[in-house]
Amino acid sequence: MIRDIITNKWFIGAIALLIIFAGACYLWYQHDTAPYRQEAAESAKLLRQQEAAKKVDNKSEGEQGIDASVESKTPAAGKLTSDENPENTLTPPDFHKLSEKQQQQIFDSFYTQHGLKVPPRGYTYRWKSPGVPLLDENGKPILHKRGEPIVEIKMGIGFTPTLEEYEMLRALKIEAGWQKAQGNTAKAEQLWAEWGQLYEEVQRERPVKGSTLWVAPKKEKEADPDKPLRIMKEKLRAALIEHGYSYLIPILEEKGEL
Repeated sequence: MIRDIITNKWFIGAIALLIIFAGACYLWYQHDTAPYRQEAAESAKLLRQQEAAKKVDNKSEGEQGIDASVESKTPAAGKLTSDENPENTLTPPDFHKLSEKQQQQIFDSFYTQHGLKVPPRGYTYRWKSPGVPLLDENGKPILHKRGEPIVEIKMGIGFTPTLEEYEMLRALKIEAGWQKAQGNTAKAEQLWAEWGQLYEEVQRERPVKGSTLWVAPKKEKEADPDKPLRIMKEKLRAALIEHGYSYLIPILEEKGEL
């Protein structure tokens, strides 16, 4: 029976077709992956060149270091080394042993070397990047009280309906709930769809909550952990009023955003 299966022309044809298909797949793989294999080979070659160049640089730096070391250990004519005259060795003073006035002078020099006025006691400047102060809209450095949270308000997309749109949303929500309670599922789903469409339409640009940064002692944070959120809400209220969205404050309070 097995012999009959092996000698069957359909079986032989299937085996031949399988071999042809496998060969075609192999050729396709070689052709399709050729660019990637070439790129990998070039990358490996470049990596070997970089490593070789790095070894040469390290070797030359090492030789220069040896020369510099030997030169530094050779006393110049008419000069004493630090071992021969220990009093010439300069050591930085212990900051904690300096007087309060001396410490303040060191802090003040940090600001003056960056072209800034010395801030009032208990304040510092906001920094955009190391050594670069953050400026306000008038181009002046922004002062910040030490220990206070830094709270940012930004312009973004948020729930911003008019009073009429808000009342319409409430009415749709109430009606949808009542229809569902009456067993009118189809009508309730239709009302919810209308509510969802209107809700998406009232997402507009306005002042929204931004980032928060608070650098303070652990005890202070534990004593008032909600301080950053409270300040954020206060700043958001002020920004909404400034941009003409004061009517939104009770709406956002109802939603829990304020």
